[in-house]
Amino acid sequence: GLASEHMLRYFDARTSKVSAKKEIKFLSVLCNWAKSRGWMRSVNPVEGTTRQMKVDEGRDVYVSDALYWLVYQCGDQIVRDCLDLALLCGLRPSEALGTKWADLHRAEDGSEELWIKLPKTMKSGVKIKRVRVVGDLKVLLDRVRARGIVGQTILCDEKGQKLLLQGKFRFRFHKAREAAKKHIDALAVELGVEKLRELGLEWFPFQFRDLRPKAATDKERSAGM
Repeated sequence: GLASEHMLRYFDARTSKVSAKKEIKFLSVLCNWAKSRGWMRSVNPVEGTTRQMKVDEGRDVYVSDALYWLVYQCGDQIVRDCLDLALLCGLRPSEALGTKWADLHRAEDGSEELWIKLPKTMKSGVKIKRVRVVGDLKVLLDRVRARGIVGQTILCDEKGQKLLLQGKFRFRFHKAREAAKKHIDALAVELGVEKLRELGLEWFPFQFRDLRPKAATDKERSAGM
């Protein structure tokens, strides 16, 4: 059967240590679930091993405006909608893709607000984020409504189906990033790497989740903490 040494051996063999640790923790949850129901009598093989699995889960990156807009221009309309909503509202990927039209509410003064559910912070008491629908956010919602095909979620594909983070959205987003990288590679030959750095076009494969800290950083710079 499984033993603690197998967990550590698996962790050491994986390239992505963050993913490996998450998978091992999930296995621990399954083992505890089985033990509490009498379906497993051996010791949980994960117990006491995760402390030895050192990973750096933090990301110290900032997506420059130039890089963001280059990927934005290389993406199709669905990718642009996703990037717009995540950046305008400062959302995690799951929050952006899960936001529904039913989350739109009328405020006391008659204006429209988007009430975004925050599953990750519900345990700490923060259940929703309320964002007033004005400016660029109103433009985005009006643009989606004007297409005629509207799904339950604000962000959807051409058939009105919800976008999945590991599905259609990921494929299209990665396609936009690859196109942006080709543009940057061509500019590096023409202008030089140092010039690209000055323009904020130094390439790195930023992730969809990096837009939330970008939104917070940009807001802090423009309006203060």
